[in-house]
Formats: sequence, C-alpha cells, structure tokens
Amino acid sequence: MSNAPRSEPPGGRFRRASYSQFGEDRFVLAYFGERRGGTYVDVGCFDAWKFSNTALLHVDYGWRGLNIDASPRAVEALRAARPEDRTLLCGVGEAADALTFHIFERGTVSTFDAEAAARLEAAGEPVIERRKVPVRSLGDILEEAEIAEIDFLDVDCEGWDFSVLRSLDWRRWRPKLVSAELGGFDITDPYGSGAAGFMHQQGYELVSYIGPSAFFAPL
Repeated sequence: MSNAPRSEPPGGRFRRASYSQFGEDRFVLAYFGERRGGTYVDVGCFDAWKFSNTALLHVDYGWRGLNIDASPRAVEALRAARPEDRTLLCGVGEAADALTFHIFERGTVSTFDAEAAARLEAAGEPVIERRKVPVRSLGDILEEAEIAEIDFLDVDCEGWDFSVLRSLDWRRWRPKLVSAELGGFDITDPYGSGAAGFMHQQGYELVSYIGPSAFFAPL
C-alpha cells in the first residue's frame, strides 16, 4: 500500500463518516454544532484525506482554510485535492531559519524533531530524504495570508507541535478550537506538560483528549 498523499478522497461516491485516525473530526464537527462555512488552519497536514482532521469539514460542510506542510510531495497533492484552499510549503516554528526536515517513507511521521527522527530510525522506519526547509512563525504566515480569524487550528507536527504553538501571538489570534499532539501528556495532571500548561497560560482550557490529540478552547 502506498504511503504517498492522495489528491482524490477515498471512498469514491460514498460519503465517509470520518477521515481522522481516531474520530477527532467528529468531535470538531459536534463542537461547532455541524456549522457550515468555517475557517481552519491545518499545520502539518501531510494528506488531504488520510488521518485528516479537516477533510470532513472541507468535503461535507464547506469549510475552507490554509494548509501548511514541509513535504513537497504532500503540498503538491494538497494543492490538487483542495484548490479552494491555500497551501504553503514551509515549516512552522519559533526559529526563523532553515531547519532539517526528516522525510520518512511513512510520510505521516516526518518531522523537524531530530530526537524523534533518531528514535524512528532506530525503530526501523526508512528515511527517504533530509532536506533544509525554511521555517517561519505561524503569526508571520497568518499575517501574510491576511487571516484575521480562525475557527479551528489543527497542529500535527510529530514532536514539533509545541514550537508551532509558541510561534503564534495568542493575544492577536484566538482560535475557537485548537488541536495539538502532546508528548508526555498526563490526563491526571492536564496542565503539567509543557504545551498544555502553555495553552492554559494563553487562556485556553482542555475540552477533550482523543487518541494523541488534545483539544483546547478559550476559557
């Protein structure tokens, strides 16, 4: 089975109930009351359909937004699959620099995190390529894209999510719902981990935890 991102939705003419890995998109849909026509920003999206937390919103509810990924192959497929969206090829994080992006054969685990990449390699994950990719802050990207309001911010960057979250000016942009994968998250101490504690400091509370994804909403 190919791990390449697809430009056509799976299932053909049959509607899918969910595209997410663990049904996260069903929670997002319910949170927004199945509303139509919202705006998402999807950071580290990789594939327009597979394990996507925004595909259901896009296909069945008319949402549109901004997709960002550091893989050229992923961006090419995303642009073909979602021509109504804007899709950018770059990294997102605090460092305004070019960093090494580790692209794995199983594209969903590709990462900027060198330690995470080393663990994956040690576990036998084949590396396709290592490439230098420009990294920009999420705030700069949103400013340039002239995105004033965000309904759903989805971050899935394989060990790099905290850097993405820290690169946004939370006083200026207040997404109505934020999803991020949190390493070392302890549900008994939800704000003890770095990223969750950071989100709480920005005025957000944990509203759900599904699979590896934590969801935050403004207090």
